[in-house]
Amino acid sequence: MKLLRKKQLQSVIQVCCVLLLFHLVYFKQQAAILTVLNTGNFLLFIASLILIVLGGWVLYLLTVQEEKPHLNGSFKNLNGYYLYFGLTVIGVAIGFYLSNHFGKPSFLAFFILQAVLLYSFITQWRKSFIWSNILYAFLLIFPIFGLALFDLVPQINEYNYGLVLLNFNFLADFSILLFLLFLIQSGIQDILFRPSDYMGQKRTLAVKYGSKIAAKSTAVLAALTALLLLTYTLMYLTAHSSLFLYILLLMTAPLLYIAFELWQAKTRRNITIIHLVIQIAIWTSVFSIALLTYNLSTYVTS
Repeated sequence: MKLLRKKQLQSVIQVCCVLLLFHLVYFKQQAAILTVLNTGNFLLFIASLILIVLGGWVLYLLTVQEEKPHLNGSFKNLNGYYLYFGLTVIGVAIGFYLSNHFGKPSFLAFFILQAVLLYSFITQWRKSFIWSNILYAFLLIFPIFGLALFDLVPQINEYNYGLVLLNFNFLADFSILLFLLFLIQSGIQDILFRPSDYMGQKRTLAVKYGSKIAAKSTAVLAALTALLLLTYTLMYLTAHSSLFLYILLLMTAPLLYIAFELWQAKTRRNITIIHLVIQIAIWTSVFSIALLTYNLSTYVTS
């Protein structure tokens, strides 16, 4: 359980870094785009997301306690549900403030949807076959769409529409990459935690069909992700030599390594090393935003 907590916390930190890099680095590089969220509002946006996620974590602990009453729980049920409700309500309330502050009350739906999806995942879909992995990965990248919603949508006008749309497309492309990486990570974790998942009646690919089938399926996904990333890079980023090499060596190569090693992995140690490599690949993908921004600013200047 401690290992799982560390991995989940690291994924949340990775997503927060993505939001910080897009807001404070990538968007700031473009003079035609003035981000709507100032520093205070951006911190409130992050705080809202974190509070909703913390509420979800409390709900997860409560759910595990109810499933395994023989274990010592972290909360008394009633107090725990009060805490979950309080954290979620405060998070959504901050979202309500931000939405009305910018004259976009309909944006509140983003925060409500995040809370609902998190609740549904924990209480209904957490043990479902395949769908749990997909929803888990989607929940992790969901805040990126919220950033686009608050930082870009309110400022769209006839003069910057094309540039804003271009940024939306890039955010979507990056979100797809991150989604696939988190999905691969989730598949590897399922192999690592197969014994405990089996005892907990979680219907993962590894539990249902065995670790070998799960490893080969995840290997295929990693190879396809590497191919898509390489194709995208060749189509759009060949003009930026340093970024091209960065993606090739620190993002594509690790994915190919993961695919190769997963296809023939035989021991838990192999899977643990592969899990470390996917974490490195996710981190290098996160920091590629900064390198992309530097390359774009240099390209525009030249």
